[in-house]
Amino acid sequence: MQLTNLIFHELITQQHSSTVEVIPREDVLPLPNDKADRLVIQARQSYNKDSGVAYADFGHGWFPDCLSQLINDEIDFVSFSESGLSDLEGRISREPLTTGGHLFFIQYEEDNTRYMMTLLLKDIDGFVIDDQNISEGHILNLEKLHFAARINIDRWLNQETGYISFLKGSKRKEVSDYFKGFLCINEDSFNDPKRNTDLLVEAIKEYCNENIQNDTEKSEIRNRITDEIRRRVENQESVTVTAVAALISPEEPERFTSFVNASAYDIQAEFRADLNAIRKLTRYAGRTKDINISFEAEAMEEGRVKFTETTKDGVVTSTLTIFDIPDKLLEELRNNTGSSNNVN
Repeated sequence: MQLTNLIFHELITQQHSSTVEVIPREDVLPLPNDKADRLVIQARQSYNKDSGVAYADFGHGWFPDCLSQLINDEIDFVSFSESGLSDLEGRISREPLTTGGHLFFIQYEEDNTRYMMTLLLKDIDGFVIDDQNISEGHILNLEKLHFAARINIDRWLNQETGYISFLKGSKRKEVSDYFKGFLCINEDSFNDPKRNTDLLVEAIKEYCNENIQNDTEKSEIRNRITDEIRRRVENQESVTVTAVAALISPEEPERFTSFVNASAYDIQAEFRADLNAIRKLTRYAGRTKDINISFEAEAMEEGRVKFTETTKDGVVTSTLTIFDIPDKLLEELRNNTGSSNNVN
């Protein structure tokens, strides 16, 4: 990662008041700067591990206008950041329950790709060591980003989609609304990976249950889709309903797309997928001469099925334990083995 520009400003608010005090920085931070590098690296780590990431594209407003001017050398980085500071100040003043913080604008390059990152960081109480003394003070909270966004500048300039990523989530509802306005997001382009992936998983399960009778074929289809979506996520590629339809039925892909369109599933035609959500699609299945077993990955995640392996004297023993035996099967087992007499 190579830092290109970094600047920060402070916004101070009073609870239940529309007054916002702004303390602007008048110039960019001189670079290179080891402390700035470490701050950005830690902020990016917190950002990357956050599960509440959404994607979108620009609409109209200060952000795309000023970013275009910055890239074309029509304004400098300070002027760009001041436009953002002014916009956010106005939005915070209209939302009495919102709080201020330190507004960062960070421009950097990584893997020959240009990015613009904006953060609103809060202060937390902490301990500072200075000249062998320990004192209490305010430090930036980099573990919990109040709000954050990253724009892939090259994807934007190439007129691709999903070039804005930003943090959202149930606890950030009131934040995300005014932050989306600050980012000038086109609401029609808003892409919630977890929601779309959850709906896709449900649609695939329902379609397979209704149209495919063979359990082995169901498992193969679902695992094939899982592998492809994982590949796309790793390569930062979008998932499309039409591509999934071709994996389910290469000869008649329109059957799945028609099923989705006719159902209540409101899935975007193209979206970024969520890896945690796609795990629910995995179905484990296998058979031997006298055993045929299959179960959903959710059963293992919820503790109803447990897989363990132990090694003793160089011999590996694999065990699959079922904790939630279907009632009918349980009754048959008890009747045929006589074990019901031993149940207390």
